[in-house]
Amino acid sequence: MRNLVLLFLRFGHFILFVLLELFCLYLIVNYNRTQREIWGNSSNIFMGYASEKFNDWTNYFSLRDKMDDLAAENALLKEKLINAGLTPIPERDSSSALNGQYKLITAEVTNNSTDRPNNYIYFNKGRKDGVQKDMGVIGDNGIVGIIVKVNENYSRANSLLHRRSFISAMIKRTGAFGPLKWIGTNPRYVNLADIPKHTTVQVGDTIVTSSYSTHFPKGILVGVVEETNLPSGSNFHNIKVLLSNDFSRLDYVEIIENLKQSEQLELEREVTDE
Repeated sequence: MRNLVLLFLRFGHFILFVLLELFCLYLIVNYNRTQREIWGNSSNIFMGYASEKFNDWTNYFSLRDKMDDLAAENALLKEKLINAGLTPIPERDSSSALNGQYKLITAEVTNNSTDRPNNYIYFNKGRKDGVQKDMGVIGDNGIVGIIVKVNENYSRANSLLHRRSFISAMIKRTGAFGPLKWIGTNPRYVNLADIPKHTTVQVGDTIVTSSYSTHFPKGILVGVVEETNLPSGSNFHNIKVLLSNDFSRLDYVEIIENLKQSEQLELEREVTDE
């Protein structure tokens, strides 16, 4: 109470002035038709402007939810295309349809690196969302990496830009296949290795995932051949691939669940043990 009295003693004249101004404004607007119309128009303009700005702010803060919904819808569409043997898996005949073999889990990138010899990508989905170790990860423009670590709410993948990332890929035009290798320099490029010298390789050839993988369906885009040469005395081409994904701009991805992965791995282990 004492502070309130002190406030009025200190700013009483100013407060009285403001109150009198407001009272005069009320009298002018209330008893003068012209001023009343001006006040009404001005009020409508101000309220319209304020309402527009408020809507802009609320729409801005709801963008995250909208982006999550769009990403989930995009993943569902990709899942249907993959299982139907259509794009983003190009040139698959009807006899090789996947019959619901793959499910996609939408995830947001929470951390990512591109400037190290071994790069990792972190996602906001984990065990409770169905993510498991050894699942493949794709983005809007192609493959991203393979899940190597999972806890309840988050997961981590070896990026394609990782020296231990050996994903099987092939030249779409010829079917020749080999592992993708990150050489730890430019994050826009990887090498396609072990393509024999008798295979024709051309600049501009499209590189996609091969069927020799339990992580990815066949035909997922990797990139295009930018440079190729055959070193003297070598039996294999030196192939530089420009990646279709820009790893510095990853935002939302899809984590691939291969529902038949355990069966495939079980057969491979049986062959190894023989």
